[in-house]
Amino acid sequence: MTKEKKRFPCELGLVFGLLLASFAVTLMVHSDLGASTLSGFPLALSIAFPIFSFGIWNFAVQTMMILILVISTRSFKLGYIVAFFIGNVYGLLLDFYRPIVDRLPRPLLALDALYYFSGVLLLALGASFFMRCKLPVLPFDTFTRDFSAHFRLRIKVVKTVYDVSSVAVTLLISIRIGYFWGIVGPGTIFCALALGSFIQAICGWFDRHLVFEPFVPLVARMMKL
Repeated sequence: MTKEKKRFPCELGLVFGLLLASFAVTLMVHSDLGASTLSGFPLALSIAFPIFSFGIWNFAVQTMMILILVISTRSFKLGYIVAFFIGNVYGLLLDFYRPIVDRLPRPLLALDALYYFSGVLLLALGASFFMRCKLPVLPFDTFTRDFSAHFRLRIKVVKTVYDVSSVAVTLLISIRIGYFWGIVGPGTIFCALALGSFIQAICGWFDRHLVFEPFVPLVARMMKL
């Protein structure tokens, strides 16, 4: 007998995705083992130009990605405005979590590894909620989804090129400011290699046990943006 899937609010999935992903990134940064491919660029900018916080630089980079998407595809969707505000909330959450996470002790490499590995798992869980909630998501994910669809490219190709480009720019900034520690490290490589597999496994579990549906009519209309 097939077990009936449980309904899960899309709105709650988006909230969980924001809370988990932002906390995970701050946890990974706190470990000093290397930022993720997406957060390394804004982290390097926050160190090179500390006039703005990590969260604000993250929001600025995501806004830039939306602008590049609009210019390259020569199209604009109302969902991009929603993604813009979601990116803003994400940046605020990064700055909210940062002082809290910075209080965690890190006297041992084993603790740093635990923080980073926990961060990767939480990031995978948050990203899985983003992918399955069916709502406008972070500009990073919006860029990958719509750019690949417009130019008929495989998502994996677009994501790989973006990740490699992001790491390359991060390295250039790190060389310029003479600071690498915590920006690019072994954790960055681990995250690049393992995150996709973790997300695939979690999304598979979601697909077997949950059905994401909107509970609010306005949200249902947003899903069509």
